[in-house]
Amino acid sequence: MLINERFKSPNKEFEKVYILFNKKDYFDENSQVKKKQEEFVRFLKKGDPMATKVFKQNKEDMKFSLSFIEDMVMDYNKKNHFEAFQIFSKAVNNVEMKDSKSAENSGKFIKSKIHNNSQKYSLAIYSAIRKQKFNNYKDVHKDVDELISKNEGFSSDAQRKAAFANGYEEKDKKNEGKKRFKRQDGIGKAKYTISYHDGKKKHKDGSDFFDIKIFKNKKDLSDFVGTLAKQGYKLTRESVNEEVPQGYNPVVEDKKQIKDLVKKVKHEKLFYDVLDTMEKKYGKRQYRIWLEKSLKDFGVNPKHYDYRTNAAAEEKLFQLGK
Repeated sequence: MLINERFKSPNKEFEKVYILFNKKDYFDENSQVKKKQEEFVRFLKKGDPMATKVFKQNKEDMKFSLSFIEDMVMDYNKKNHFEAFQIFSKAVNNVEMKDSKSAENSGKFIKSKIHNNSQKYSLAIYSAIRKQKFNNYKDVHKDVDELISKNEGFSSDAQRKAAFANGYEEKDKKNEGKKRFKRQDGIGKAKYTISYHDGKKKHKDGSDFFDIKIFKNKKDLSDFVGTLAKQGYKLTRESVNEEVPQGYNPVVEDKKQIKDLVKKVKHEKLFYDVLDTMEKKYGKRQYRIWLEKSLKDFGVNPKHYDYRTNAAAEEKLFQLGK
């Protein structure tokens, strides 16, 4: 069952940089392949159904089976790196675009990914996207600041900082701290969704925290919107919690809130609907990172074979949240 068609991204910049670094084993892929092959052999000896299935599909030939495991690991890693590249590329695009509302958050994200000179791969990716050579993180940070400054109409980052020091209010911050809500329909399996901020809750980075509520029919939706309006909430057209994700989801952040979510939705299906909405919104890679972090918060090893699929991890979180 050797893989006939290997994963290849549609982006030339990514392919060029990734292949170059992968040849140098920059991602420690050889070690990962060896570990997964050894794990496969152990599980096969124990009669594990999945390992047995893989072995049979490879004509019960150990050489073919191990080669298949190698291909799977390499393709899985490459897909993950490509998904991360897409997120990073979107962030760079945000700081390049004039009047981009998410430029500030995207700039912070880029800087967090390239915060010292050891991030050689990220430096190379940034250089490829920007189509110019950046040799160190300071040059990248300077480039990001200059791009954001130009987008906001300043001639330089120094001028921008001076303006903020004298009370300039950033355009996309005008609603921050106010009670507001946004309606979104058809996200994942959720028919109607309301994201709302009470004017107080904050993320760890100081940005506004939005709660989320899902409705199956318009009557319940209308009743809730009416309640929000009576409490002083205003409808907003702004982008709510759509900054570049960094492996930490703004909807459900720790085990306490997972327990609160389980208690709120009551039914297991609704719990999975909320998680499906999150996966659609934040992408497969970031969602998987969040799942593993959530399991770890409950003291569960997220790398255990039992939780290798998202479905298994989600089911475990529901049980833990009861």
